[in-house]
Amino acid sequence: MPRQNNEDKKYKSLPLYICHVIIPIFIGGTIYFFFRSPKPLMFKWIHLFQMSNGFDKIRHLTFTTNLQIPTWMIFSFPDALWEYSLTAFMIITWKESLISSAAIFWMSLCPVLGIALELGQKIGIIKGTFDLVDLLFIIIASILPFFNLKKYFIRRYQQ
Repeated sequence: MPRQNNEDKKYKSLPLYICHVIIPIFIGGTIYFFFRSPKPLMFKWIHLFQMSNGFDKIRHLTFTTNLQIPTWMIFSFPDALWEYSLTAFMIITWKESLISSAAIFWMSLCPVLGIALELGQKIGIIKGTFDLVDLLFIIIASILPFFNLKKYFIRRYQQ
């Protein structure tokens, strides 16, 4: 069987990056933009790139339509999606050497950081409001990519 070159490997990984990294970030960002208060850093970026007019109109529609969206979907789910994306990014990026110490470090850094940031809010060293639902979502979102992506990388170690 011929060896794959690096370009082939990149193209095979692209759908994984789109599905497990880009789409969850997009969904989380969309929820943030349209349903959260305009305090987060992302809103400063919108104004910086002079895109606030269009976003303000859409945000006005989402707030005036009186949608009944659960609070966990607005406040916890975006963070979980970003945690999922970062963990998936590390798994896909390191899939060729998953058992190396560098890969283990980078893949474990995602869950550790997510959990540490939330616990840091609880003890008051990180600005924000601790929420047990956020913590549970972050833990679940840290574990899910390993299950969702295992079929793509486990074959390498079974050969």
